[in-house]
Amino acid sequence: MVELHIPPALSAPRRWRSYKEDEEAAICWQPLAECVSGDIARVSTSFEHPCDSSEVIQVIIDPPHIFKCIRNNLLKAGKFLLPSDKEVQHFHFEALLDYEEQQAGLRAVPKLTKAHIRPNAFQKLSVKLAVQASLL
Repeated sequence: MVELHIPPALSAPRRWRSYKEDEEAAICWQPLAECVSGDIARVSTSFEHPCDSSEVIQVIIDPPHIFKCIRNNLLKAGKFLLPSDKEVQHFHFEALLDYEEQQAGLRAVPKLTKAHIRPNAFQKLSVKLAVQASLL
């Protein structure tokens, strides 16, 4: 009979816990944290299974949520760099929205709204708004 070891963090009922409460959970999921740490030199789409070294866990990205993360990071930092080393700043979008609101008649970006550029706390959670803003 094969004995199956399930770490306490995976077998316990779902509840919020700190890593201090369950050191094994911290060790078990550390590779995932490293995988998504944001350190470009260490970016990886997979990591070794914490309980079975012969297995590899693949991380799959959810594209719409990546748009939301990019938009929220732009709001927080005020800018980001493109691969071509060109800088995109939030005030570019602010200036475009202000210009568009002053124009009568035809607008270059008619669907651009304050919710896309200056989202409130609930609008920041909206994947739909983030994807729309990236497509404008």
